[in-house]
Amino acid sequence: MILDFKSFVREVPDFPKPGIQFKDISPLLASEAFVPAIEAMGNLVQMPDYWVGIDARGFLFASALATRLGGGLIICRKKGKVTSSSCARVLQPGIRRRHLGNGTRNRNGGAR
Repeated sequence: MILDFKSFVREVPDFPKPGIQFKDISPLLASEAFVPAIEAMGNLVQMPDYWVGIDARGFLFASALATRLGGGLIICRKKGKVTSSSCARVLQPGIRRRHLGNGTRNRNGGAR
């Protein structure tokens, strides 16, 4: 059975300002279609070592992808929005966190 995930996304015209069509994903998040949506997203890519979530919606989807399909999680926000860095890495297994400063880090946490 193929689900039309767009039917679970509500459009809110002129929000937060005129001319913007806000996409409200809360109906999808609250429905039984969320798990199939996550699985469908995961089927679009090769299995990564880490899922990267950018800002609020990205946090929701990347964390669900990492939980459902495996792999680590990296969350990113604008500089100054995450304590002491722009990205925080949640490593698997367990819930250890490592903040990333300037530059990237390899899987063992060392700077490249």
